[in-house]
Formats: sequence, structure tokens, C-alpha cells
Amino acid sequence: MAFALISTSNPASANTATDCSTNQESFGFFLKDYPMEHQGNGLLNISVLYRLNTAVDKIEPDLYPEYVGIVEKIQKFLEEYPNESDYWEIINKKMAGYLLEQYPSMSSVHIKIDVAPTTPRTRYERFSEVLKTRPDNCPLITVT
Repeated sequence: MAFALISTSNPASANTATDCSTNQESFGFFLKDYPMEHQGNGLLNISVLYRLNTAVDKIEPDLYPEYVGIVEKIQKFLEEYPNESDYWEIINKKMAGYLLEQYPSMSSVHIKIDVAPTTPRTRYERFSEVLKTRPDNCPLITVT
């Protein structure tokens, strides 16, 4: 499993549309070739990008979620996921909500799960993409 860390830095500020679009601090990482037993054997690539909701003048080092801790929470969430019949879209939606619950300094999280084909029946590559934002917080703005 390989990890890559990405960071886009524009400090987060107030929640007006102008401030949200001009001030953002976001971070991300990838879990590459993550094996998972769910509806058979699966091989996932998971991309996580999140925005912090802390104003620039209040940023403290202990408010920044350390990405290794987030990776460990994701791994635990996936390992302990109880419902074998849930589609990846449901798992992804629940995982995004779980991360927002676990990390109050996140205002928004975007998760993309790429699922590699592992059987003749599932021979097509597929993905699930979820963006969740806390109420009254700035959404994650991604550059494409």
C-alpha cells in the first residue's frame, strides 16, 4: 500500500460565499492498492481531500488532523464495516460522515473510492465519489 500527501493552502476563514471561494486550507492523501474483503476480495484506491474550518488567525498545530491518524481511522472503519451487502456508495457515504464526526476541525470532506475489477462478473472498473460538508461551513473547492 502506498501513500501520497497533497496540500493546497489558502487559509480558511469566514463562511460567506466570497470568503469560502477565496480562502481555503485543504489537504489530501491516497491509499493505493488497498485490499479489502467485501463482497469478495476487493482492491481499492481511495482518495481523500478535506477542508479545515479553522480561521487563519486561530490555526493551532493540534487542530490539524495528522493524515496517518486519518488513514488509521479509515482502515479501522473499513475493517470493522458490519454490512457485507452494502454497496460501495453506501460505505463511502457513511465513511465521509464518520470522518466529519471524528474530526471537528474538518468543514468538508471529499472521498473517491476506485474499485478494481476482481471477478468476471465485476470486470468493469467503477468508483464512488462523496462530498460532505458540515452545515453552515465552507464546502471543499477543488480545482480541476
